[in-house]
Amino acid sequence: MATSLPARQQVSVLDVVEATEGRKTLFNCQEIRGRCALFGQTPPEWAQRGVCSIHAAMLRAEQAMRAELAQTTLADLAQGVRNKAPTAFADEARLWFEERAKTRKTGRVRQKKRTAAP
Repeated sequence: MATSLPARQQVSVLDVVEATEGRKTLFNCQEIRGRCALFGQTPPEWAQRGVCSIHAAMLRAEQAMRAELAQTTLADLAQGVRNKAPTAFADEARLWFEERAKTRKTGRVRQKKRTAAP
């Protein structure tokens, strides 16, 4: 299925990250408050009350990162490369991608023929 050019220009870096990595958190809180050496085997109730301060800070950082990735599009990244790369690089990159696309198509055809052969 072909995607229209405007739609492709709106694909965010976050879209790509979540499509390839899945949506997962950056920080896995280990709840160390309950295992603090100062408290021995029985931490006081107040030490575990509410959200862990470190966890809260990491959640804020993750939200900020996701917001930044969501507002940065692939088109933005491509424009950044176009702004600094020599003009000839665009042609080299286009040819590289075209060659890879041909190879992938040929490889798929060969693979289908091999799996279809008796």
